Amino acid sequence: MPVEQPPSTGANTARLFFSLAVMSIGAGATLATVLGFFGSTWWAFDAIANYRVQLAVILVVVAAGFRIGFGIATGALFLVAAVVNVIIVFPLFFGSSTEAAPDSGTLTVASVPVEETGREEAMSWVVKAEVDIAFLLDTDDTWTGARPEPGSGYTTVDQVFVGRQTGITVVARNGLDVEVTGFDNTSSPVVRASTGFGGQTVVLYALILPAPGSNTEAELRETLLRRVADGVAAETGPVAVIGDLGVSQWTHSFSVLTSDGLLEDSSPGNGFQGSTPGSVWIGLRVPTQHLLHTSEMVVTDRHVGPDLGHGRTVFQGTLAFTAG
Repeated sequence: MPVEQPPSTGANTARLFFSLAVMSIGAGATLATVLGFFGSTWWAFDAIANYRVQLAVILVVVAAGFRIGFGIATGALFLVAAVVNVIIVFPLFFGSSTEAAPDSGTLTVASVPVEETGREEAMSWVVKAEVDIAFLLDTDDTWTGARPEPGSGYTTVDQVFVGRQTGITVVARNGLDVEVTGFDNTSSPVVRASTGFGGQTVVLYALILPAPGSNTEAELRETLLRRVADGVAAETGPVAVIGDLGVSQWTHSFSVLTSDGLLEDSSPGNGFQGSTPGSVWIGLRVPTQHLLHTSEMVVTDRHVGPDLGHGRTVFQGTLAFTAG
């Protein structure tokens, strides 16, 4: 009877290196999963929370690799960490949304990060997308006088540049009465707009914020977001907040806008909509574009669009009033 030969030394070495490599990746992803819950203590921990979807995928693959090569028990810890991330992102794919009133009408809004040389492309996208109001983010004073093509059905409502190098240009469909004002102070990267639809006046806050790179920057953005939340609370009618916050909905920074329960996140049930950086495959992106709203409204549709050169994709959503 033939005698079974033991694995060669080379095979054992390769197996060991594979084990160490996979274990290192799994351990790092598991640690990141835990640290992401402590975003209020350090900005870098909060940045880790942006990658819940990617962490879940990595940990599932690592757990499966250990299951195949090293047994069930070895990959159990990694699988538990994967489940933690899956639970966090679960609402994106299986969340439910409130039904819209059948006769409420709709208002389609867009958040459009642009670069200084992309005026024509940005204006063209707004017209083709047929949005009602578009907030062109990070425009500068070279946009002064920028207008959609004559006959396009759109006009530039206002441009907020006073006291700063960059601002937000608001473009709206002709015939839509939109009033735009600054917010808080002239250096704030936020504008407040109001318009009427469905027989009511709706207030829209639009903003663009970079991801923080230090605790000081994180504290400054948190202060600004709290002022936005206070502004929303002071409004007497329906309100929506749209823009690129530079972070995902799983961060402490984002929770500043939703912690008091006044604003609702519109992402549940709409799938993973990664937007930053716009130049890479969507599975590697972070969902930094957001649309939040008060309980009188619901978002019936939302999706990301192309990257117009800013490194972040455009985003649009459709607002309606709830059936209740």
